[in-house]
Amino acid sequence: MKHLRLATSAAALLASGLAVCAQAQILRIDGSAAGAEISKAAVVEYRKQNKDISFSLGVSGSGGGLAKFCRGEAEMVSTTRPIQRSEIDACAKARIEFIELPLAFDAVTVIVNARNTFVDRLSVEDLRKMWQGSAQGEITHWDQINPRWPHQPMKLLAPDRLSDESSYFNAAILGGEAPRQDIMASTEDRILIQGVARDANTLSFVSLAYYLENRAQLKAVPIAAKTGATPVAPTLDAIAKGAYQPLARPLFLYVNAKALAQPAVRAFAEYYVVNGARLAKAANTVPLAESSYRLDLERLRKSSTGTVWGGRVPTGLTLETLQTRKAAL
Repeated sequence: MKHLRLATSAAALLASGLAVCAQAQILRIDGSAAGAEISKAAVVEYRKQNKDISFSLGVSGSGGGLAKFCRGEAEMVSTTRPIQRSEIDACAKARIEFIELPLAFDAVTVIVNARNTFVDRLSVEDLRKMWQGSAQGEITHWDQINPRWPHQPMKLLAPDRLSDESSYFNAAILGGEAPRQDIMASTEDRILIQGVARDANTLSFVSLAYYLENRAQLKAVPIAAKTGATPVAPTLDAIAKGAYQPLARPLFLYVNAKALAQPAVRAFAEYYVVNGARLAKAANTVPLAESSYRLDLERLRKSSTGTVWGGRVPTGLTLETLQTRKAAL
């Protein structure tokens, strides 16, 4: 798993541009790669004016980060999905109460080589036909997806099946069914990017933020929610309007309620949400409405614990539906 650690040693801190405070309290943050970019921006900014707290920033994925959180090994965790039932139970067993804070929107972005001239759109049905388990060894050429496309071998790359991107893609496209296994997979996004950049017949998917960092080599494929519908490109504006479906996904921040008794933790958590919109933009994700961050701040100050999602992972969410559900807690 990718893991970035801040403030674990003088060398690590200097490499990150952060000063070391010998007696500093360490606040542990873990979770998804997409959320880590927002957390990293918050940490770097906050440390400029607050030298009395240091940070450990891990990137263990949503599941790995929540596992640490529910063992008391992190005060905060960023995720690309709500907390699941097994994780709720693990936190309850450890007597850890959590505050759930919707943070921003990201999207799983389907990518092909920039030189690919024929894949100009895909529907959810196309993606299902391509990735479902029954396609294994059967759907192997591009003209099997669209007869107008060339009879060229279709090469599929995917994030590791336990990754946030694969978990959400499989839920949104396959309804949770097992995908085909005859694909190349990697735990490293850079490997996926390199594979697509080398071969015009290769397709993969990554987070929107990672695509935007590498877009010179890639082409994002517009997605139609159903056959015949207008395909929508994964832009920040389309995600904000709820038009890019069903691969847009919310990002969450979970905070250990007991840890807020520590003034340094509470101060940083409040700084994080007060500046949430700006930090989300800096990380190439879509910010929520300012009213949503005000509600986050209210929930922090009142220590309002729990989740509105019942341990399930919803797909096809929009900013509007997310904020409506959030207000119900």
